[in-house]
Amino acid sequence: IIIFGDSLSDTGASANVFPSNPGNQSPYGITYPGSPTGRFSDGRLIIDYISAGLKFKYPEPYFVTINPDYRTGVNFAQAGSTALNTVFQNPIYFSYQLQQFLQKSLPPLKFYQTFLYAVEIGGNDIINNIIYNNKSLSYIANITIPTAVAAIKSSLQLLYNEGGRKILVFTITPLGCTPSFKTIFASPNPTAYDSYQCLIAFNNISQYFNSKLVDAVVSLRNQYTDAKFYIADMYNPYYKILQNSSAYAGFTNIRDACCGTGAPYNYSPFQPCGTPGISSCLNPSTYISWDGVHYTQHYYQIVAEFFLSGTFLDPSTK
Repeated sequence: IIIFGDSLSDTGASANVFPSNPGNQSPYGITYPGSPTGRFSDGRLIIDYISAGLKFKYPEPYFVTINPDYRTGVNFAQAGSTALNTVFQNPIYFSYQLQQFLQKSLPPLKFYQTFLYAVEIGGNDIINNIIYNNKSLSYIANITIPTAVAAIKSSLQLLYNEGGRKILVFTITPLGCTPSFKTIFASPNPTAYDSYQCLIAFNNISQYFNSKLVDAVVSLRNQYTDAKFYIADMYNPYYKILQNSSAYAGFTNIRDACCGTGAPYNYSPFQPCGTPGISSCLNPSTYISWDGVHYTQHYYQIVAEFFLSGTFLDPSTK
């Protein structure tokens, strides 16, 4: 498996480039393996569970060694990465990650036609423009999303042209449900929230991005009939778990961050998880949100199990 993406898929690449990376700080990794691994979670990520479920070797994070073993897979994902060419948080955006893969030496590219390529990117394009660049939702819908999706599509075409024939593309999660967005954009208007206290406007933006991304992937699927383009829906599993939280092995807190501080959602942008003195909850497996932005190992495990069983996967394939 070859992986491209951001912090939801980064298993340690950015932590090796940026030692001060929060993923290098305690209590990240508290559940697995007991210490930080560079993952933005208390333990494993979705991509870890998918790799294990398919009986693949865990792909080695890029930059961990000078010459990673491409034959058993590499993870190029970098926390903070975007679909568009931007250096706001991390200069290693999607097309740059792809070039890192294509510029490798041996073995030749045809060796990789049997590989699965996983692409999880795009959320930071929206987050950066909303939170840091103060762009309106109209700007996000009319400018950011079309250009970001076009960039993803272009890179997927390049990946196909270089031999990629099995490509798994992840949509983005409901941003309006994250403790970070609910804290930063808290509204006195109760109609701004749905019945699960998620911000409707930001979830609408997430869904709009996902609809455009799906359209792009479907168009590639129709154009390149000798390839398999899979779409992993990251949005709807969140609500399925919200609606049936007790059925999924004991989620008892579906609104707060496990690691953080501050009312009402245990999240503060000024004292995030990984800041000295900030602790985590006693049992992360009962939480959906790990640090207000990312998710717990338990949540990732449940969603990965959905995908491996063919649920929330298009086309549905076990």
